[in-house]
Amino acid sequence: MFTGLITHTAVVDFYQNEQLALTIEGEIPSIFVGQSIAVSGCCLTVTKVEEKTIFFDINQETKNVTNIATWNKGMVVNIEFSATFGQTMDGHYVSGHVDGLATIDQIQSNENSYDLSLTFDSSFQKYVVEKGSIAIDGISLTINVVSNNQCTVCIIPHTWRETNLSKKQVGDKVHVEFDMMAKYFIKQLQPYMDKIQRIES
Repeated sequence: MFTGLITHTAVVDFYQNEQLALTIEGEIPSIFVGQSIAVSGCCLTVTKVEEKTIFFDINQETKNVTNIATWNKGMVVNIEFSATFGQTMDGHYVSGHVDGLATIDQIQSNENSYDLSLTFDSSFQKYVVEKGSIAIDGISLTINVVSNNQCTVCIIPHTWRETNLSKKQVGDKVHVEFDMMAKYFIKQLQPYMDKIQRIES
């Protein structure tokens, strides 16, 4: 489990033969084989460690829902280590199970922030509400504006500096994980919604 609060960034060394290698920047805690780490929002298992370079195996499902297979040497990605028992929940519950990709439509620089507008698959509209939570490349963010399958989030300068968002451009794809609580709520409510729809029809 993660919180969506990015603690480090890493640089891609390589992705080849379904193996990803990253070098983490800055001071890091002890990393061990078998550990779960969120890499730009995708929960991956460490398979090898060489000082600050860590290795992961990428399976087919991960390739299907992420853009990891397109990552090139030198690309900057976000890193979050899993939450520990008793840790404060300053972001929101993030599983590290990426739902899919969203496209950056606009990056608007304001006086004290950046507005990031995204388009996502319309099947996820039901999980997106104004003032709700969303994880973009693993970053816990609040949704400010929703319009069909588009949303806008506000990025404060600290988040802009300390994550990979400052490297992004319009047209780039980012990992998206929609709010876990919304998913559970909709799943529980769906049978009743289907029943009402049958009655009305």
